[in-house]
Amino acid sequence: MAQVEAFIVDVGERGMDNVTSSLYSMHALHLASSDANAVVMATVREAESGDARCETNDTTNVILVIGESYNKRHASIYGYSLETTPNLLAEMQRGNLTVFKNVVSPYNTTSLTLKNALSCCSRSKHEEWKNKPLIMSTFKRAGYDVVWWDNQLGDENKKNVFAFSLNSIFFNKKIIESCYTLRNEQSFEYDHQLVDDFLNSHYLQKSTSAKRLLVFHLLGQHLMAVNRYPNEDKYNHFTPDSVIMQASYIDDAARVQIAQYDNATRYNDAVMAQIIEIFRDDNAVLLYFSDHGEEVYDYRYSIGRSHSRIKTKNYLRAQNEVPFMVWCSDKYMKSHPQVVMRLKKSVDRPFMNTDLVQILLDLGEIRSSQRVERFNPISDAFQPTPRIVFNTLDYDSVMNN
Repeated sequence: MAQVEAFIVDVGERGMDNVTSSLYSMHALHLASSDANAVVMATVREAESGDARCETNDTTNVILVIGESYNKRHASIYGYSLETTPNLLAEMQRGNLTVFKNVVSPYNTTSLTLKNALSCCSRSKHEEWKNKPLIMSTFKRAGYDVVWWDNQLGDENKKNVFAFSLNSIFFNKKIIESCYTLRNEQSFEYDHQLVDDFLNSHYLQKSTSAKRLLVFHLLGQHLMAVNRYPNEDKYNHFTPDSVIMQASYIDDAARVQIAQYDNATRYNDAVMAQIIEIFRDDNAVLLYFSDHGEEVYDYRYSIGRSHSRIKTKNYLRAQNEVPFMVWCSDKYMKSHPQVVMRLKKSVDRPFMNTDLVQILLDLGEIRSSQRVERFNPISDAFQPTPRIVFNTLDYDSVMNN
């Protein structure tokens, strides 16, 4: 199915004739069904009879926030000169936030990235995501409540082949029954409304579980960025006059869209602050990553994601380099000083966002056959491996050439 999705990405902009379109549709449905059946079987088996166990009796909240279309070069925590991440910067200055500097995504599409990122497969061992369980089942088997709040469920996304491919797996009936304690039923125009909906569920007040994995899947900065934040003065923080990029190809239309993207990034920062405040006084650790990047007129007159067969350094920087960070509450830092120390030591290590499963198992203190320390970027036993993007391209070879 990965090859089929890559094909539609490659030819999508050029179009297909009617015969090719019909053949593609029939073949894609068959492969999608086959992949779904395989991962559902592996996931249900893990949830019901896997060997995962949690090594702590402490009350623990592990929060995973999945961002969308985040160009890290537009984040002040990564050196951008405009204040697009004031809340996260404040958390970093307090010592609660660890920001990783050298993380890439293997793809520039949500579906392919998240299937790999949330599977217990190892890309370094050339394992296919469909043959390994989803991480939610491992946490469930280890005694965690698993709560999933997703803002990519709406009608707009249901029409999208990639969103359908992803959601038909994550929300398969058998996976829902075996993995999730609770999940949302609708998506919202803005991400802060998704968080409000989670609070309105009163799950945290009703829950009797000592251990929880809570997942928030955001709309983030997905195009069009102007649609990702409310049209209010406090969110229209940047204007075209704020744009600092001075390249000769930047015209008035580009300045408008860059300002809108920066506003969406600052709004995303406010949503992150909203989530952090929920867990600030708890024993909590939060991991944030983005599925992929986005071009924002960084080196050429282009915004969004293109699917060129030629992948240059600038192309990979914009579309494949992603933000990745871990926030720890004061209570978690006090009770897990060794983990915090390992996080701080790991900020420069090269890895992929699809390695996050190993970090999550570490943070959740879960022992399992799915956990392999040499693939865990925050472990002292970590061994960097080639970072292959778009299935065949060695990212570091391109960047070092």
